[in-house]
Formats: sequence, C-alpha cells, structure tokens
Amino acid sequence: MNLFRISGLLLTITGSLMAALMFWQGRTRIHRIWAFFCLSVLFWGIGSFKIAGINTIEEADLWWRITHIGVIFIPITFTHFVYEFLQIKRKYFISCIYWLGILFLVANFIDGLFIANMRWVFNQFYYDSPPGPLYIPFTIFFIGLVAYSHYLLWKAYRTSKSILKKQIWLFFFGMAISFAGGSLSFLPVYKIDFYPIFNLLAFIYPIIVGYTILRYRLFDIRLVVRRGTVRIFLAAFTYGMFHLVTWAMVRAFGSVWVKPA
Repeated sequence: MNLFRISGLLLTITGSLMAALMFWQGRTRIHRIWAFFCLSVLFWGIGSFKIAGINTIEEADLWWRITHIGVIFIPITFTHFVYEFLQIKRKYFISCIYWLGILFLVANFIDGLFIANMRWVFNQFYYDSPPGPLYIPFTIFFIGLVAYSHYLLWKAYRTSKSILKKQIWLFFFGMAISFAGGSLSFLPVYKIDFYPIFNLLAFIYPIIVGYTILRYRLFDIRLVVRRGTVRIFLAAFTYGMFHLVTWAMVRAFGSVWVKPA
C-alpha cells in the first residue's frame, strides 16, 4: 500500500466520523453545512484511496471524475461554512460560487474539458495530467476561495474575544494545515511531480475540530466525555501517529538505521 492510498484511507475514516457526528448531534444550518463539507472531503478520501490502487487508464479516469465531485465542492462548502460561522450576510456570493461549482461539475463529465488525460506517475498510479482547459480556472477558484475564507477567519480572530477567539484560532490552524497539505496534490496535475505525501496532513482537520468541540464547544455541540477517556484516546492517537509517520518516512526515504560495518 503506497502513501497516497494511506492518506486516502485516513481521510475516509476521519471524514466519515466527523460527518456522522454532525448528522447525529447537529440540529442547525451550520451543522448541515459542515457535514456536507466533510462529505466532500470524504469523496476525495475514497477517491484517492481507490485511484492509488488502480492500474488501468479507464478505471483511473472514471475514479478521478468521481473524486472531483467532492473536490469541486470542498472550497465551496468551506467558504459557505465560514460565512455561516462568522454570520456574514452577503449570501449572494455563496449562491454565485455554488453555481460556478455546478458548472465545473458538468465540465468534469465532459471529455477533454476538465479532465483530459491520464499519466502514470511515481511508478505507482495514474494522475489526471495534463489537465483540460477549464481545470486551470478551477485551480485558481479552489485556492482563491480557501485563501479568502482563511482571511475572513483571521480578520474575525483579531476582533473576537474569549471562547470565540480560541475557537476561531484552533479552527483556522487546523484547516490551514490541512489545506496546505492537500493543495499540494494539485502539483502532479501540472507535471510538477512532487509526490503527494503531504496529503497525509489533510486528515488533521477532523482531529483539531473534534478537540475544539470537546474543549470549547465549537458549533454549540457539547459531548459528555470523561476526562480519562479523552486522555486515553489522545495517548492512543499520538502513539499511532508516531508509528504511522515513522513507517511513512521509511517508505519514502529508506531506513534510518545503518548497520555497523
């Protein structure tokens, strides 16, 4: 199993858990928006898991198109959530980006317009590269919305107080790391063959958001969990992450152990 497939598996697990939590505990619009964001990420997780194990162009092409159903709506639902979270009233902008998302979605299923080619990369799997003519505007759309949403969060953080300030900071921090790692997956599309190892960082967002829910009642969700249970979970998670990162580094760069001569 390669690193790209592992990152997809981790995204699938954490994304599905976060979406389930929102549908289970959520009662308001903001919960539903966040749940749909998690479902969009879940598409990317399942898709990257499948793509990393496919050896035929036809299957790869199909799964890249399925995966982009989620990828297209990741920045849109994220921006929508930020607007709702910060109570920004300019909802016409949200309508516009959803319509643009629908246009990109239609183009996604038209041969040569969005996804145009498949290229075997890293001697492991096929990538949607080089892209069709509408993929460049989509990449700008994706990065632009994510940057704009983080700007809004940072602006609100500077003027907020108390618990809201802590909520915004943790949310900003978790999402910035996740998007920074996940966005590097665009590079091979443009023949910049940097292995998407940092896609592993994308699954951090449910962990930090989950902590913010437990510690600071983000989304006004209050889960009753014993402190000892939280500590056991964090210890197990840290232990597991140490071994996962160690294994990933060995797979990527070779063993760190050198036998004596």
